[in-house]
Formats: sequence, structure tokens, C-alpha cells
Amino acid sequence: MQKFIKFFKIFLISLLVFILFFGLYYYRKLSKKDNKLVIVDETKINQKTEEKLEGELVFAFFGIDGERGLDYIKKKLTALDGKTAEERYFTTGNPSDTIMLVKIDKKTGKVNVVSVPRDTKVKIAGHDGMRKINASFAKDGPYAALDTLREFSNVDVTNYIAVDYKGVKAIVDIIGGVEIDVPFDMDYDDPTDSPPLHIHLKKGKQKLDGKGAMEFLRFRKSNKGQGDKFLGDVGRVTHQQYFIQELMKQTLSANNVTKLPRMIQAGLEHILTNISIDEMLELAKVFTSYSQDKLTIETIPGTDKYEGGASYFIADEEETAKLFTKIFK
Repeated sequence: MQKFIKFFKIFLISLLVFILFFGLYYYRKLSKKDNKLVIVDETKINQKTEEKLEGELVFAFFGIDGERGLDYIKKKLTALDGKTAEERYFTTGNPSDTIMLVKIDKKTGKVNVVSVPRDTKVKIAGHDGMRKINASFAKDGPYAALDTLREFSNVDVTNYIAVDYKGVKAIVDIIGGVEIDVPFDMDYDDPTDSPPLHIHLKKGKQKLDGKGAMEFLRFRKSNKGQGDKFLGDVGRVTHQQYFIQELMKQTLSANNVTKLPRMIQAGLEHILTNISIDEMLELAKVFTSYSQDKLTIETIPGTDKYEGGASYFIADEEETAKLFTKIFK
């Protein structure tokens, strides 16, 4: 049996975009100018953004796993400051469990998200042959993953945001948990995983703390003989989207307004981006009037398939191209 995918995490695109843009703006008003709240990719930290609040921002979103989180990646990028193209490639060892292409309309604040399942079979930048798209971040880092996604989508994307899972867990705990309707009993154990994985959630509405939320999001299949529930890559993405919407709604409720500074701090500690600070501050103005009806999330069409003993997601090339064209062209 193929080993259960290690450390499956979901990184809440709507919530973390809110934290990244509105949060930075909020803290800049309340904090001292020299208070460092987010480590931005040094290749763009001093870049001035002449573009005003108009047009669109397109960026790739990567949610990564691994005990080292983003610390190692941040240090490597700082050392590579000034490098270009494949000179910025380096091994991270962290696959991107969540991959999304995002467009923000700067005038209206509308956010369009297209999810790309992590098992999608593609040609990854810098390597021959076809592999899972999530391998690009692990093998060669954020800029290789960005190049791979650009080639696959045919969308001219140059910006990225990378987030590690620890920020999501911290935010859920700060708001006192998130209420989720678990669709069925979830039972899965893998004592060989690192750390050992034990998921035991009952069907029905319940408030999940950070640990429980991560169990919900890591679930992919049941223990043998316990319903044999198998979500596959597409089912996991559906869970991601549902969780995004629920946590976004509950995080931005009136009851949690006083917790916003702590959420912002926790989120920013686990974010890396090459989007300039000036542009983030401009976009913050859009997110001060954000509402959930402005968020649209879609997944590229395709099917799960086993090939050579490995599980892949095979994108429907024609329909996927239509989807990217509809959203980003």
C-alpha cells in the first residue's frame, strides 16, 4: 500500500491573503516603523511599485509541509539575492501540498482562485519527463514551482506566496476553534508517519481546535474495514475549499475582531512572498471592505489515475486550458 501522504495541510488562501495585505496595513498604522512583521523575499523587498490601485494582481500560492517550515527557504533566498532564472533554484525537500493560481481585481476586491491538485502530472521545470507538480517546490524551490505552474497554465505569473501549515493551526487556536460539519466518521492511523498520524473524528457539526482542524484536512482515506472512505486528490481539494470558506467566515466575525492582531502576527510568521511591500499596502485598501461573496474557487478538471504504481491526477487538457483562459486572460 502506498504510504499515506505525509503531513497533508491546507493553507487558507482567502484568510491568508487577508492577513498578508490587510494585516500588514493594519500593523503599519499601529506599530513602530521598524517593527519587522513579515519576512519578504529579498529579491523584491526594496522594489517600488509605481502601479496604482487599478488592474489585477496574479500570483501563485504554495502551501508547504515539513518540520523546517519556511526558515530554511528564507535563508537560502536571502543568500541568492540578485540571482535570476535557474540560478534561484535550490532543493527545499518540502513538496507543495496546496497549489493555487490566484487573481485579485484591485478595483473591486474580487478574488478568483484556481486549485491545481498536488498529484497533477506535468513536466516540472528543470527536469525531463512527467512528474507530480508538487515535486517542483521540493526539488528546486519556489521559483522553480512558479516556472512549472506558469508553463502548465500558460498564465504569465511572476509573483508567489508560500505558507507553511503551522500558521493555519495557530490561527484556528487563536479564534478558539472552527465549527465544521464532518461529513462522515474519519478514522485513519499511520504509526510509521513522522510524526505518527492518528485521525479520529466523528460525523456531524463540531468545533475543531488547531490539531483537530489539521486532522480533518489531512484525511484522505479510512483504515481498512472502517468504511473504506477514499477522497483522492479531488476530494481533498473539495475539503480544502469548504474549510477555507468556513474559517474565513468565522475568523472575520464580530466576535473575533479583538483577536485580529494576534491572528495577523501568527499568519505573517509563516508567510514568504516576492510581492513588494508597496503593492501589499496598496492592496490592503481593497481588503478593508472584503466580503466572502467576492471569493470564487474552482478546481482544474480531470481524473485520478494509477500509473506505474503511483497515483496521479490527469488534467483534462482542453477543459483546463479553457478554465485558465476564462479566469486569467
